[in-house]
Amino acid sequence: MLCLQETKLDVVSDSLIADMLGALFDHVEAPSVGLSGGLLLACRHDIWAISAVEVWHRSITARVQVLSSSTNWWLTVVYGPCSAVERVEFLRELRNLRAVQPGPWMICGDFNMIYLAADKNNSRLDRRSMRLFSDFLGDMALSGLHLNGRLYTWSNQREHPTLERIDRVFVSSDWLELLPNHWLRSLSSDCSDHSPLLLQTCCVPWAKRRFRFESVWTKFLGFLDVVRDAWACPVVGFDRCRTLDAKLRSTAAALKGWSNRHIGSVRLQLAMARELIFQFDSAEEVRDLLPHEIAFRGQLKLRCLGLASMARTIARQRSRLLFLETGDANMKFFHLQACHKSRKSFIPELRVDGSQVLDPDRMAEALYNHYNIVLGQSFLRGHRLDFGLGSLLRGLDHCFTEEEIWGIIREMPSEKAPGPDGFTGLFFKTTWSIIKEDVVNAVNAFWSLDYRSLYLVNDAYLVLLKKKDQPKEIKDYRPISLIHSFGKLLTKLLANRLAPRLDGLVMKNQCAFIKGRSIHDCFRAVQLSCRLLHRKKVDIARAFDSVSWPFLLELLEHLGFPRRWRDWISLLLQASSTKILLNGNPGRRICHARGLRQGDPLSPMLFVLVMGVLNALIKLAEEIGLLSPLGQQAIRSRASLYADDLVIFVRPARQDLLALRSILDVFAGCSGLCPNLVKCSATPIRCSDEELVRVQSILGCQLTQFPCPYLGVPLSTRKLSRSLEQELVDKVARRIPRWKGKLLSVAGRLVLIKSTLSAIPVHISIATCLFGWAIRAIDRLRRAFLWSGSDILGCGHSKVAWPTLCRPVEYGGLGITDLSLLGLALRVR
Repeated sequence: MLCLQETKLDVVSDSLIADMLGALFDHVEAPSVGLSGGLLLACRHDIWAISAVEVWHRSITARVQVLSSSTNWWLTVVYGPCSAVERVEFLRELRNLRAVQPGPWMICGDFNMIYLAADKNNSRLDRRSMRLFSDFLGDMALSGLHLNGRLYTWSNQREHPTLERIDRVFVSSDWLELLPNHWLRSLSSDCSDHSPLLLQTCCVPWAKRRFRFESVWTKFLGFLDVVRDAWACPVVGFDRCRTLDAKLRSTAAALKGWSNRHIGSVRLQLAMARELIFQFDSAEEVRDLLPHEIAFRGQLKLRCLGLASMARTIARQRSRLLFLETGDANMKFFHLQACHKSRKSFIPELRVDGSQVLDPDRMAEALYNHYNIVLGQSFLRGHRLDFGLGSLLRGLDHCFTEEEIWGIIREMPSEKAPGPDGFTGLFFKTTWSIIKEDVVNAVNAFWSLDYRSLYLVNDAYLVLLKKKDQPKEIKDYRPISLIHSFGKLLTKLLANRLAPRLDGLVMKNQCAFIKGRSIHDCFRAVQLSCRLLHRKKVDIARAFDSVSWPFLLELLEHLGFPRRWRDWISLLLQASSTKILLNGNPGRRICHARGLRQGDPLSPMLFVLVMGVLNALIKLAEEIGLLSPLGQQAIRSRASLYADDLVIFVRPARQDLLALRSILDVFAGCSGLCPNLVKCSATPIRCSDEELVRVQSILGCQLTQFPCPYLGVPLSTRKLSRSLEQELVDKVARRIPRWKGKLLSVAGRLVLIKSTLSAIPVHISIATCLFGWAIRAIDRLRRAFLWSGSDILGCGHSKVAWPTLCRPVEYGGLGITDLSLLGLALRVR
């Protein structure tokens, strides 16, 4: 199917279509007015059927159907006006169209309008048109399809171009439910100033179905009996980890078979029950139902209630929206979220060595080769630090008790994404009385350094999450490990013992993953130090994946960790392996030789200890005079570290810059953590041009100016501009599409406001005092979403005054964040 805008043709003949597209295409056109406008909708008549065509001056609307199935929806192709007056009439026409054409709807084309500030590369915005367009999309409950590959679709192609995303595809929520597996990308602009858009509606490849524990199983009679029988299967030998692995596999197979036999497809059963009820209702109109028919219909209705609750529970688990309870939203909401999650994680292509790879097998091979080098090859150290021995940390290697193990399991999230074994925390909680003996025995075997078969319960799946909106290469994805449930239990036991000691092992200028320290403190310390100093931001390449194991073990010995604790770490590292998940399909096994797994509860704490060495090297260089004093007594620390983000304040003198470069090189040669020069930046404060050239030549990083991003917040020595705060308002607005609000209860909306809509502005409030207009705009969005489920609230619809809602619950409010007061509190901490 082909949609063209601005054809500049007042007549489109059949011969022209045949010449351009071939004899199999039917078409509908809207003629141009002179050399302006013109629309064309063409499709192959052996694939598509078009009916109920409506042609207007700036739009073509038709019902399209795939001939090979019953799938059909409304399609509107548009070419929007440039005049502000005509835009009002154009949007009114589209509203009228929608009023008489209910059902799944897609509207696409050149709108000549934007509704977000991010859709244009400069600040010259027509805010009135943006508001009109945003209101239209909200009223029609339309959401935009994510565009892959490009940020903008139009350019004026000048020396300093204006770029905009005015070519869009919007769809209704029922269209998303009808065609969840779609992919929108841009093509080469060729001879136009617009980039063509290509939409594929069947693009998700088949993935082998893996075992996943379903939360709904625990609600059925017989569940515990199935687990008890499967867990009692005899296992030959005394290898505790192998025994546990065998029993988990046996239980997974038994539960899968039991579910197929006794539960089946909940959605199919629900559809069958509804169809039977419909038939009884229809029969009741022509005759009286017999007593047994009335009783059967009543049973079916009760069955429908139970099946609907089960379907909603399953959909919620698939959506991973753990902050919402099952009753906070309907099944359609959770289903759409699960579909969105699947599309977001879908990887259609990769750029490898400069060439585009589309074949799934070749992509899997490229991912294996890349991560086998990163994870599967040990790091050859060029340096070794001479650590002294610290005082022994006592109490870390005591025996694990059943109460300690149960405490960890009780705190485990019930429905987080499972690892290769497929079991979630809910399984361990509900079956603890059955499985605890074997779990405790396996933990005790680990305590006694029995490493036999530990690899069976310490594997992981590696999922790739997007680091940016338009990922193209492997480095544009963040690897996160989904670890075997027992392996995660072991690391959580160690992490719980280490957590209370971590504060005393790490200097105060490190804030990540340490209880009692905050990302806000880290940002404020950097912001207050930026007034008169030169600043360099360092980012570590593949931070967690690159840690040298020998370096880590030497560091732990230096810090006073007992021998048994270090042996535990060694066993966990050596027995770890990974399979990369590409669109749901696991690849070949990679046995680790270095690095820490992101997703492991212990890894962040170990990484903080490793980064503490770099922190200590910088402090030592300052003490012995390799780095010149900063000259500001109010600055408590030259460096600030948050995970792999490092900010260093340094004078732009040649000696200081060479010393800093040497420190980073020495640390990289010892630990394997190399600076990512592509992401490193130097931000000057009152520096001459000569000093800037010197910084760039010695450090080899890019120069940036304030405001610059740091920890997700614009870092600036001055108040943020209105355009930056407008982006914040737009970011909040993007989180509340109206289709989402309509599918949530008021309680669910309140949870979403507290967990997401309030967290975004609160985080940026640590950087600056938001303008009053921005706070009022965000409050309007939050208030409207609470009471109406949209971003607009009519007069008289607020049931309670907003200041009252912002009070704590114990004082009669709902505990919604007051942005003004909390922002002030954060800045004066």
